Order: sequence, then structure tokens, then C-alpha cells
Amino acid sequence: MDPDREQLKLLEIFHYVRGALGCLFGLFGLGYAAIFLLIAVATANSSGRDHLPILVALIPISIGVFFFLVSEITGVLSLIAGWQYRVLKNYYFCFIVAVLECFTGLTGIALGVFAIVVLNRPSVKALFAEKSNAAPPPAPAA
Repeated sequence: MDPDREQLKLLEIFHYVRGALGCLFGLFGLGYAAIFLLIAVATANSSGRDHLPILVALIPISIGVFFFLVSEITGVLSLIAGWQYRVLKNYYFCFIVAVLECFTGLTGIALGVFAIVVLNRPSVKALFAEKSNAAPPPAPAA
């Protein structure tokens, strides 16, 4: 097997793992938001100093929901990109996901940089073009 296909296979596997873990860890954000929502609702009927106002609880709830949404979206995009590496289609989608992964932590940076390096090879561009029966993406201007 040639090195390009081996590395595309590795990218496929890494994107599946990254996507699954991203979706799994996104549930922590949802749990975080749920805990603060339960605390706010439970203390809403109490009087005195133990009361947590709903407006104050909205800040951590919003952070948890935001973390959940970002994790789930990047996880699903990574899973889709893994499938695109398998079928060698949608070169630009894979490239955009690789760039977006560079903003999602250390594992995302490592995977994104590896994907960008592999995707910028002319032989890999030709593999994608061959499968999609289209012209290869143009080389970047020097």
C-alpha cells in the first residue's frame, strides 16, 4: 500500500476516534448545565441567603450549553470528515475540518496539522480528484 493511502487511512481512524470522543466529552457540558439548572430550581423556592438567583445561574448554564454545542458540532464534523477520507470525496470539506480542528485543543491541533500536511500533497489531491472525477484542486500560489 502506498504511503498516501496509509496516511489517509490513519486520518480516517483518527477522525473517527476524535469525533466519538468529542461527542462523548460534550455531554460533560450538558451535565454541567443541568447541575446548575437543578441547583437554581431547587433553591428558587427557598428564602434567605441560600438562594441562587436564576439570572446568576444562567451564566454557567449558558457556558455548559455552549461547550456542549461546540463539542457536538466539532465531533460530528470530525466523524463526517472521517467518512470523507474513507470514500476520498469532498477534499475542501476535509481541509476546512482540518483547519477548524486546529482551534479545538491539543489533540485537535495535532490532528489538524497532520491532516493539512497530508492534504496539501499533490498526490493526495490527485487521489481525491480521481475518486470524484473532477479536476484536482489548484496548487496554492507561491
